[in-house]
Amino acid sequence: MVALSVVAVYAGWAFGVFGRTISTPILTTMSTPVIQGASTSNPQLYISIKNSGGSAATISSVYVNNQLFNLTSKFILQPGQAATLIVPLGGSLGTLQVGSTVSVVVNAGQTTLSTIALVQS
Repeated sequence: MVALSVVAVYAGWAFGVFGRTISTPILTTMSTPVIQGASTSNPQLYISIKNSGGSAATISSVYVNNQLFNLTSKFILQPGQAATLIVPLGGSLGTLQVGSTVSVVVNAGQTTLSTIALVQS
C-alpha cells in the first residue's frame, strides 16, 4: 500500500500535476437558460454564466439552434466572476414553441459552453 502511494506521488511530481493551476476559462451555467418573448418579434436569451477557470473568458458570439448571434460588444468574465448575458435574437429563429428547448453554444475563444435553453412566453 505504501509503495503504491509513493509511486502515485512520484508520478504526480514527474508529470507536473501538483501545484498546477488551470489557465483556461471554464464556463458553467448558474441556472437553466431561458428565451423570453417567444411570442414577440424580439425574443431574448437569458443565460447566467460563471467562469471557474484560471483566466478571463471573452465571449463574442452565441449560437442558438445553430444560428450565429454576434454580440455588439465583447462580454468578459474574469476568473470566479458570474454574470447574466442577455442576447437579443430578433425574428431570425422563426416561431418558437413555448415549453420547447433550443440548443445554445456560447463561444469564448479557446473554450465553449454547450447547453439547452427553455423557451418561455
